[in-house]
Amino acid sequence: MTAITKGQFAMLTAGLGVATMAGAGYLAYSNSHPRSSSQAGGQVSVVTGSPTATATGFGTVPKGGAGAGGGAGAASGATGAALECHNTDMQVAEKDSQGAAGHISLLLVFTNVGDHACYLKGYPDPGATVTGQGNVSSLDAKRTLAGYSGGAVGLSAAPYVLLKPGGDASAVLEWSDVPDTSGCEITNAVDLAVTPPNTTQSTDFTMSGQQICSEFQIHPVLSGVTRTPSGK
Repeated sequence: MTAITKGQFAMLTAGLGVATMAGAGYLAYSNSHPRSSSQAGGQVSVVTGSPTATATGFGTVPKGGAGAGGGAGAASGATGAALECHNTDMQVAEKDSQGAAGHISLLLVFTNVGDHACYLKGYPDPGATVTGQGNVSSLDAKRTLAGYSGGAVGLSAAPYVLLKPGGDASAVLEWSDVPDTSGCEITNAVDLAVTPPNTTQSTDFTMSGQQICSEFQIHPVLSGVTRTPSGK
């Protein structure tokens, strides 16, 4: 994936209208904003471990550093320790909306727009939150390894994902839009806030009255732009 500058991204998103989601309206980029100070994380931490990371992005951050390409995993031989990605490193986008058998899903893409390699691990933090019309209700996605539409299939835990500048990671957000006996949790969702793991700045997306009935889930960040781990 070709990296773009923050200025180019701003020009692109300024002209962005709406994107059709199969059977589920649209989702459009809105803006980014910092989380409140009570939500903000601490200092950027350094993680080391045994050199078991692979080209698919699974495993631990290797001791002595990490090198990664286009969302790929660690490569040995780099110097220094890998740092967590933080606010100025991350650009968030949405693509590949899908709808099938009463399940709606979005692929959330996290791009390293910084000038150094960094890593992500875990779930968007504090996850993904939708808000109903008039801000009368909100709903946080449940963190699960995998679901109907993908996720960390075949893995027992969220992997470390190492990104060089311009590299991508992604996470699946999904839900059911079929009412059950108790109806729907949110009948007219108008806003989605997404925050990359261990960062403090959220990106808002405008939703066109989505109906979120049940199974609202977010899955771990994976290497590349994908719904399941490479080879799964």
